[in-house]
Amino acid sequence: MRKLILSFLFVLSAMVGFAQSFSKDKLFISVEGGKGVLFGKSNLSPFGIGYRGGYDGGLMCNVKALYRIDKFWVAGLKFNLSGTSANYALDDGTNVADNVDLWYLGPQLGFKIPINERTFFSYVLGVGYLHYRNEGRSNADFKCSSGAFAGNMDFGIEYKLTDHLAVNGGFSILTGDFKKIKATVDDKKETLRPDKLDRIYVRRLDFQLGLVFCY
Repeated sequence: MRKLILSFLFVLSAMVGFAQSFSKDKLFISVEGGKGVLFGKSNLSPFGIGYRGGYDGGLMCNVKALYRIDKFWVAGLKFNLSGTSANYALDDGTNVADNVDLWYLGPQLGFKIPINERTFFSYVLGVGYLHYRNEGRSNADFKCSSGAFAGNMDFGIEYKLTDHLAVNGGFSILTGDFKKIKATVDDKKETLRPDKLDRIYVRRLDFQLGLVFCY
C-alpha cells in the first residue's frame, strides 16, 4: 500500500509539473468534424417512435472554446451542428422524406491533463440548449421545430504539433428530450404534444477529429 501511495504521489507531482510547464497556454479553440451514431431510445421522427429506425446519426461538426482557469480545470462554450435525413413509409402507406438539422449550444466545464510534453487528455461536460428542425414532405410539405435542455460529455486526446497548433481525436455524447413540436403543414400551424413514447429523443455518440489552436 505504501508503494502504491508513493507511486500515485509521484505520478501526480509529474502531472502538476507538466501542467505548470504548459501554463502559458490559456485559450484553446477547437474545430472538429465527424460522424454521429444514434443509440438507446433515440427518435428523430415527428411521426412517432415507430419510424425512428429510418435515421442514422448523420454528420456533425463542433466549435469549442475553452479557457484554462487553473493547472487542470478549463471552462468555456461548445457549439455543435449536425444533420441527417430519412425516407420511410407510414403505417397507412404514405411516403415521408425528412431532413433533420440539430444544433446545440452550452457552457462547458472540465479538465485538461498532460500525459507527456506534447499529449493531453481532456474531458468536459455541459448543459445547454438543443434545437431541432425538420423540413420534409409527405402528402404535403411540412416543417417541424422544437427546443429542449440537453447535455453533453466530451472525451479527447490532443497532440501538439507546434506551440500553437494541436490535432485531436475523441468522442462525445449528446442527449436531449423534446416534449412538444411546432408543426407547419401547408401554412397551417399547430403545436403537437406527443405521448412520452412518441416524443423526439436524441441519444447520440459522436466520433470526431479536428484541430486545436492554442494561445
